[in-house]
Amino acid sequence: MTKKNEPLTKKDLQDMEARIKEQLKEKASKDDLKGFATKDDFKNLKDEMVGLKDEIVGEVKALREEFETHAFSHERFGDEIDDHEKRISNLEKRPIL
Repeated sequence: MTKKNEPLTKKDLQDMEARIKEQLKEKASKDDLKGFATKDDFKNLKDEMVGLKDEIVGEVKALREEFETHAFSHERFGDEIDDHEKRISNLEKRPIL
């Protein structure tokens, strides 16, 4: 290899290429990577997660509607109780015959 600050020669580049190829041989092969997730696996997982999210959002909306209906019924009963209290107060103010 050439000394520092000297331009690389064709031989230097060939040596570097040979070393890189040798190092790449030491890396994982296709067989080594078979157990790992693929792009398709991640896409399927994403699709499943989107479907699950949609399901959860639907459940939350249903619960919110149910809660609002329940809260409205309590409000209505509260109004009826207030009305009954007024009517009872009026009756208590009247003299007994």
